[in-house]
Amino acid sequence: MAERLVIALGGNALGNNPEEQLELVKTTASTIVDLVEEGYDVIVGHGNGPQVGMVNLAFENSHNKVGGTPTMPFPECGAMTQGYIGYHLQQSIMNELAKRGHEGIGSDLAASYCGIADDSAVTKMPYIAMDITDEESVEKIINGIKPDAIIHCAAWTAVDLAEDEDKIDKVRAINAGGTRNIALAAKEIDAKMLYLSTDYVFDGKGDKPWQPDDKNYQPLNVYGKTKLEGELAVAELLQKYFIVRIAWVFGLNGKNFIK
Repeated sequence: MAERLVIALGGNALGNNPEEQLELVKTTASTIVDLVEEGYDVIVGHGNGPQVGMVNLAFENSHNKVGGTPTMPFPECGAMTQGYIGYHLQQSIMNELAKRGHEGIGSDLAASYCGIADDSAVTKMPYIAMDITDEESVEKIINGIKPDAIIHCAAWTAVDLAEDEDKIDKVRAINAGGTRNIALAAKEIDAKMLYLSTDYVFDGKGDKPWQPDDKNYQPLNVYGKTKLEGELAVAELLQKYFIVRIAWVFGLNGKNFIK
């Protein structure tokens, strides 16, 4: 079995502005493909610390300089930037694979590729649409691929927007139902599953660090409740699983909570 490497990327660590970020993403993609060609199984994880501040400042500057331009509330800026670096990294890795003669298969919710139409290799490569809230589709696709391990990163992560009455059912369908569907498919093919969850499953009022096996769950919002439901589904259905609770990510570059 090939040696496995896990690469964790924080979006805020990849550059100080969009141009720098995209160049660093291309360099990162090239390095990841180098490792794949050397025979490693590479798992790439991306934290949900998006460039919210950058978008917020862009709207604020536009508002100050252009009369009538609205500002954008911080939660909405967060929703807009989810997956920003992950999306561009995915694009760059697919293009790098093609450049080196490898075939990559893209996957997303849309029925067909709907990314940047720049005529690069990724726009022409095989694509599989998968809606994690569709149990039958998830089972069919994962059973067809038969991976050794599944890294489940898909989620509704706009915490404040999740509280809107008209969005709660959708948030639950993604975070709880979608996670259960993936766990069921993993169980059928005996695949390991890693589920990225959140510290929001607790209430934040403890006076000492929580332990991995703590069961004192007290989620205070819809996001935390639905992510906890996803955790419980994974633990109920699988024997070979990992639940990783992440919070805000940080790095040397860019804006983040450490700075």
